[in-house]
Amino acid sequence: MGMAFAGEPGGCSRPQRHGRWTAIGVVPPEKDPSFKLSRKVIKSAINRVGFRLWRLGKNKEAKS
Repeated sequence: MGMAFAGEPGGCSRPQRHGRWTAIGVVPPEKDPSFKLSRKVIKSAINRVGFRLWRLGKNKEAKS
């Protein structure tokens, strides 16, 4: 399973080459991202390239 984060709710900056995208929600500033992912790392990637991708392993540990 993979996850992608973008800097805006529509997710327009997510790369098309990585397949179909299905929006499942928005992480508001007062909430923590799922699977104990680092908001700091997510924001850094969004600021650099417009999105952040994660692939989750079988035991659902976050891997970048």
